[in-house]
Amino acid sequence: MSKREKKKADNRLRLIRSAAKSFAAQGIKGANINLISVGAGLGKGTVYNYFPSKKELFLAVLEWAGGRLEARLEQLNGDSSGTQARLKDLATTLLGFYQSQSDLAKLLIRSAASHQVEHQQALVRAFDPLLSRFREILEEGLERGELKTDLDPFLSAITLWGMVNHQAAFHWLVSTRPLDPDGVAELVMAYFMAGVKN
Repeated sequence: MSKREKKKADNRLRLIRSAAKSFAAQGIKGANINLISVGAGLGKGTVYNYFPSKKELFLAVLEWAGGRLEARLEQLNGDSSGTQARLKDLATTLLGFYQSQSDLAKLLIRSAASHQVEHQQALVRAFDPLLSRFREILEEGLERGELKTDLDPFLSAITLWGMVNHQAAFHWLVSTRPLDPDGVAELVMAYFMAGVKN
């Protein structure tokens, strides 16, 4: 990669990081493109040298966030055995990601409520590796006879993801206590497994 290409890639990443903070705080409509550029340490309007529109920048942020989450998921070592323990590890990892990347987490959760089809599609792509892992673990649990035989792994994965997201959102919006990824994952898993365990 040439110096020019590296600088362009660095500037693009700086814009994405600045936009993630801005979109998380003000939403896509409230975010100001000039302030995003300045927040990235670049001149006003620089965003348009890298992204044709605010919408394209927003989609790039969602894609980047999904990549960050996927990288975190790849760090899971898979040492736990049993469906409940593996699901809890995955939920704890997601909550730990949310805790350490709160701007991205708020943006991802906020995007889930979007009525924009492109935003929802980008969100599905961002969370697909996580949902796939939840579903795979549930399918394996079904094969081992640990779960109810009529369980739908896909719908159950979405339900579990929603429970985790709801707890994270509650901590940011209502609770005065800090998010405890392990404790929240333990609670969510207790309720989830009560409904699906064989």
